[in-house]
Amino acid sequence: MTRRLLCVVALLWSATMLQADVFSYSYTGGTVSGGGYITGTSNGAGSYTITDVSGYQNGVSTFLAPGVGPEPNVLFYGPSGSGGDFDFSLNGKNYLLGFAAGIYGEFDSSSISTGLSPALGCFTGMSGCSEVVFGDENNYVVAINQGTFAIRQVPEVDTISLLFAMGFGVWLLGRKLPLKSRL
Repeated sequence: MTRRLLCVVALLWSATMLQADVFSYSYTGGTVSGGGYITGTSNGAGSYTITDVSGYQNGVSTFLAPGVGPEPNVLFYGPSGSGGDFDFSLNGKNYLLGFAAGIYGEFDSSSISTGLSPALGCFTGMSGCSEVVFGDENNYVVAINQGTFAIRQVPEVDTISLLFAMGFGVWLLGRKLPLKSRL
């Protein structure tokens, strides 16, 4: 009985370790607001290669524009914070959206060269962040839009269904299997 219980606990614990690779995001700043979903393939240690983006900006549909920017579309997500960037297409034009530490910057992809350092930064003034930039202090591009950014991981429906099915299966096995009595 103890061995059977340990197997069931191990199965349930391993099912909870399944991680969803879908994230919902939203951003707002100035006259721009948007949001949507990012799908990624895990690279391990909280790093994801973004494989799909679907969303909206000011009510207009946006989608992933792979290979437009100087680097792969990447997302870092974990308890210590999130950051990353992705290329998207809006009304036939390509943009790069970079985010970190709760801020975002939107950049015209045609203005970003391959020589730029892939870093999102902030020039600070007396009242905090005044300009969001992509690059470093020697070579950078200023964001055309900037503001606040939020992202969270979305649990997969399949994972929740799997946990329910496994729990039901354990309950059913417990009801149907005869217990051995010891004399």
